[in-house]
Amino acid sequence: MVLIGDEYHDKLLVRHVDDLKQCGEIEPRGVFERVKMAHTLRLLVTEGKGNELAFRVQERYSSPLWVLVPEPISGNTPIDQLPNVPDEFHSFAIPITEEKFPFGTDGYYHKPYSLADYLQRPLGVLMRRSIVPREIIKFLANKLGGSHVDDELVDSPKNIDAETLYFLNQNISIFGEGAIYKLFDNAAPMIWRSLMPLRNEVVRKFDGKIDL
Repeated sequence: MVLIGDEYHDKLLVRHVDDLKQCGEIEPRGVFERVKMAHTLRLLVTEGKGNELAFRVQERYSSPLWVLVPEPISGNTPIDQLPNVPDEFHSFAIPITEEKFPFGTDGYYHKPYSLADYLQRPLGVLMRRSIVPREIIKFLANKLGGSHVDDELVDSPKNIDAETLYFLNQNISIFGEGAIYKLFDNAAPMIWRSLMPLRNEVVRKFDGKIDL
């Protein structure tokens, strides 16, 4: 048996996170870009069976995996009861601006979720069905070509409801985009932002020499 070693995995994480950012900057974004991003996210955060690269690497570093979600303060967890999130995370959080919140920004804050919790947190409800990031990532990566392409899309109680997600994407649009694609577009940058502090910590350890 040959062990690859922690250094390889650490540097692999950096390259995957950078590739995710590069794909995310492509506009307009098509199906191919989304499929490629989903494949990267699958490797980083949703592989399963304890093989998610980001969680494995994080065990050796101090940067936690937090997702900062803009949410209304009213009726939510009081600020003084929220976890203490390192400053670097706030530098990567999606800004709470008048453009995004035209009715005023004073009533919003960044609520932290662990990355594991965020992946199971509903992004929206379509036709009375809750949609979570983990399922969308697996749908794009496992069914539409990120890792392989399925000829037949079927719902599975032990896997993902591929047929249902495809139907929802084909028949419901958000701002002119298939609804599942649009929800993915909302979730992917949130996950990328949560990975950046860990990515940067790895880069500092190797003095920027990520030679893969």
